[in-house]
Amino acid sequence: MAKGKKRGGGAPVRSVQGRLVKGPTVGPGASSVPLGPGFGSSGGVQSTQSPAALAPRPHMAGSVGQGPAGQPRTGHPPVFGPHDSKYNDQVSNVPYTIQDVDISRNWFSPFQPITPFGPPNIQFPREWDYPTGDNLNFTTPRMVLMQKLRLMSRSWGVLRAIIQTRKDQMLRLPWEFQVRDKPRKVNNHVQEMRDFFRRPDGKRTFVQWSRMILEDLFVIDAPTLYVGHRNMGGQPLCVEVLDGATIKVLIDDAGRVPDYPSPAYQQVIKGLPMVNFDESELVYAPMNPTPENPIYGFSPVEHIYMEVNEAIRKTMYTLGFWTEGNLPDLIMSVPKDWTPTQIASFQALMDSELSGNLARKSKMRFVPEGMRPYDIKNASGEGLASQRDEMLIRLACYAFSVSPTPFIKGTNRATAQSAAEQATQEGLYPLMEWFKSCVMDRIIQDEFGYDDVEFVWKAQPEVDQLKRSQIFANYVRAGIMSIDEIRDQMDMQPVPGGEQILIYTNNGVATLQDAIAAGRLASQAPDPAAAGDGSNSAGGGRPSGAATESGAQRADAEKVLALHEDVVEDTEDLYARIHELEQQLEAMNAAD
Repeated sequence: MAKGKKRGGGAPVRSVQGRLVKGPTVGPGASSVPLGPGFGSSGGVQSTQSPAALAPRPHMAGSVGQGPAGQPRTGHPPVFGPHDSKYNDQVSNVPYTIQDVDISRNWFSPFQPITPFGPPNIQFPREWDYPTGDNLNFTTPRMVLMQKLRLMSRSWGVLRAIIQTRKDQMLRLPWEFQVRDKPRKVNNHVQEMRDFFRRPDGKRTFVQWSRMILEDLFVIDAPTLYVGHRNMGGQPLCVEVLDGATIKVLIDDAGRVPDYPSPAYQQVIKGLPMVNFDESELVYAPMNPTPENPIYGFSPVEHIYMEVNEAIRKTMYTLGFWTEGNLPDLIMSVPKDWTPTQIASFQALMDSELSGNLARKSKMRFVPEGMRPYDIKNASGEGLASQRDEMLIRLACYAFSVSPTPFIKGTNRATAQSAAEQATQEGLYPLMEWFKSCVMDRIIQDEFGYDDVEFVWKAQPEVDQLKRSQIFANYVRAGIMSIDEIRDQMDMQPVPGGEQILIYTNNGVATLQDAIAAGRLASQAPDPAAAGDGSNSAGGGRPSGAATESGAQRADAEKVLALHEDVVEDTEDLYARIHELEQQLEAMNAAD
């Protein structure tokens, strides 16, 4: 222990195991409290955790196991010294001057660049220009913005309907676990993943769990999964969805998320940091990080922040029109000689006679001479809607790649259907790829360590039953799929012999194996022209056995080639028929 030093008359400052602490050095009141977080912000010895923090930290049951790549979890956080940074070893050989710049010989020279202001030991780039002391600011403006985005997504009904629609479109797609790059193949790891993801967090079903992830993705782009509960083998016991708005992302000197085992995230509860997480405990997966702030995402709601704000204010104005407005449907003038008292009395009489009395409202009423009614424009809210409202809706739908057809009018049915399909596909493919690579495969392959298993999206079923049946028929006739494979997609039981791949033609049906075998024989059959006149060497004038076998093989080959030509012709005819039907359908829709 080093000898304590007084600083400004305060408590003595001393060094304990490379850490600066303050307090009495000896005696019953001896203390080893680290200096405040501001110490070392402009250089000096790095402050680390207190001795109390070095004690074993009680994790939840089952969490003791192994860290990433099989590293053991001891329960003791490591202590890092002032020179343990991985960036300290980086050396740059870039000179300070440009070789091909000669100020003395050039006219209007570009001059040599200014020598960098950074310390000489800094030889690495920053990923982004982060604020000084960013790790100390645990209530960042970004976290405040996330709460505002959530409130906005619930304040405009159109936006909330769009978000829910996109969730429904995503979760109605079929999916499966399979052996990597081997469709429809299953092993023990695949079955284990199927069982685990029935209830990924031990409480909710896969659909409920996925909806929570998609909610944070669409609104704040901060999906966060906690995988800290692990068994003795280091595999997750469950995967819990955390509130992404409570997660503060920490950074290192280069502006990147710190590597394991350094703390990489903090959860802020009630405005104060509650717990640290390293990279092995959280899966923080924003879909749209940006270069100016790569540690956070940029959600679709944030894309249209100003437009959503405008729509909410317009909605509040409309609500106030109906709740606080004072425009009646009709105003009636009275004779000029009426006094205010007479007008009030007549108003009270009419209210008492007609208010809430539907039977009397339909009867004829007699009024004094000189009364004239005046209709009030916009009394029924006709002027509340505008082209700007439709524009705001279109922007919101475009941000989520959802068709605006349900919210607007004047669209042809065929055009609306085509636009809806295009918007759905354009928006789903990036979401499907993100969900597979950043969530599911990351959990399966990185957290469980099953590199031989992957999450895959299955082929999307055709909604139009007529088109679907035509596609299936085409696949079966061309030998692309078997009957049992078609029945499996239709949730039907297999039939005997349905597993074989068949080729249908006008001349009959052949199995794919027979067609391949016949084609192989055809390639090996000799040319009759090269065999002479076919007479044997004995001069008997009768064909030999080899010639007879060769002729039969050639006949089989010609039959297979004829079958192949028929398949091609039938397929082309089928596609032409499908195209003709599509044109007829578009013409009927246009006529409607």
